[in-house]
Amino acid sequence: MQELNQQEIAQVSGGYYSGGSIFDTLGNVVELYGQTLYNVGEALTTAVVGTGNALLGLLTGQHA
Repeated sequence: MQELNQQEIAQVSGGYYSGGSIFDTLGNVVELYGQTLYNVGEALTTAVVGTGNALLGLLTGQHA
């Protein structure tokens, strides 16, 4: 899986809204929330894969 850089995340999420209306503000809050969830998901995925591979290595006698 290829990680997205900040510019790609902004393009996918709609970027930054600077109009000043309540909807622009809500759009920015949703974008920030989505970006935070993406980062948490990425960290959890990395932890699960690393832990799983380490356990598999211990069970099979192989070193990762």
